[in-house]
Amino acid sequence: MGSEFREVPQDHYAVENGKYIQMTYQRIYNKREALQIQVKKGKDRYKFPKDLQQDLFSALFKKSVKENKHIKKDHALQMPVLKKMQELDEFKHLKRLTNLKEWEAAEAGRHMTEKALDIMKQLQDEMDERSEAIKKAKADAKKNGKKGGKQQGGAGGKLAGKDPNDQEALLDFAMKKLDLSKMLKDSLRKAKQKLQKTAESLEGLGDYQSMSDDDKEKYTKLLENSSQAKEVLSRAPRMKRLANSTQKTKVKKGHDEIFDIETGNDLSKVLPGEYINLASDDEDLENLFYKKLLEEDLQQYALRDNVKKTKGHFLICIDNSGSMGGEPIIQAKSFAVGVLERARKDKRSFFGVDFSGPGEVQYSEFRDGECSPEELIEYAERFMCGGTCFQTALQKCMDLVDTTLPDTHIIFITDGCDHVSSDFIENLQKWKEECGAMIHGLLIDAYHADMGEMRKFCDTVRKAVDIEGNMKDYAEEIFLNI
Repeated sequence: MGSEFREVPQDHYAVENGKYIQMTYQRIYNKREALQIQVKKGKDRYKFPKDLQQDLFSALFKKSVKENKHIKKDHALQMPVLKKMQELDEFKHLKRLTNLKEWEAAEAGRHMTEKALDIMKQLQDEMDERSEAIKKAKADAKKNGKKGGKQQGGAGGKLAGKDPNDQEALLDFAMKKLDLSKMLKDSLRKAKQKLQKTAESLEGLGDYQSMSDDDKEKYTKLLENSSQAKEVLSRAPRMKRLANSTQKTKVKKGHDEIFDIETGNDLSKVLPGEYINLASDDEDLENLFYKKLLEEDLQQYALRDNVKKTKGHFLICIDNSGSMGGEPIIQAKSFAVGVLERARKDKRSFFGVDFSGPGEVQYSEFRDGECSPEELIEYAERFMCGGTCFQTALQKCMDLVDTTLPDTHIIFITDGCDHVSSDFIENLQKWKEECGAMIHGLLIDAYHADMGEMRKFCDTVRKAVDIEGNMKDYAEEIFLNI
């Protein structure tokens, strides 16, 4: 549907569009089917939608935009829209995201063009209706023996004195009636929100700043048909940053992270309270300190090395029952992308296990935490919408894990309750001891949710009372333990 470049006369535009900016836009237009479809469908609202696209792209892309005062009469409706738009603060806010950025300017321009086409049709309809009303008033005045232009009082008389072909006056009337400023402000805010949402979704897939414009367009198109994935990935950057920040905190603490109290004789770890006896004037208490020192019975901090030496797997099991649809699955999957980021940093394998009823389980495997954007979109979009069977999910985890690699972490997220047989729990506990695996449970609060069953197989269980408002807190706690 693309076409060869042919320079368009300047009088087709509301802003100055030289040869270079026209060539830039034409190159983008030829690659983006959405722009071509918009032009094809937009002709029923305005005769020249492609020229409007060019104007909006230029206004958003160019650092300095100059008004074109020699626009053709049949293109004149572009002028008030472009002029009024550039006066608004909302336009300046949007332009911070699009200035000298081709893909972003084209994407925001596409959103703005859709609204501008509606506005221009409404303006033209109002102008046509006003013109017809003036003509009718003049005809009525003539019919009643009144000469046009001489006011006889009343609305009809006032209209009869106006020119039905005065396009400037008709446009001014239409703009005031429609409140053009308000309409443009709303559309600019929405365009900014959509662009930010898309940028966040692309950031969820990889490094947005280094992503080529062709890849941005490719993945944006894929996400347009994957509403859940788009929402998941738009929230994923926050989870990825959280995963990375908690990892830095853990590494910074390194070899001196306190996790328990023990007895011993390491004076560098002894609790301050023990030194009270040593500093006492009472000889018996001082001797008690030395006795406990010799017998290695002083209370001291137990420290652990928080830098991972082993490279077990990360598995995240997400309940795909019908009640998990909507916000719960979106929150769970965005958290999963954060876990995937940690896996990539640590060069660990990641398994995204989605489960529903008995025997119903699907999973994605990303070795060393690496995956293509297409694979990540597929994982983020997947939702089975079935029942709930814990044993199916847990068995799949046992089948997937390489037991020769200790320090495996399984994160189990559900909003439901399901019975797991005692024999299975016994085998699971033996398996966990064999491979050094830990299971972290996150129970999304619901009227039927019960932590009792999860405590049978999870090492830690947290109940998420407000999954939408507090997911960051729950995620941070889990990140600090994996």
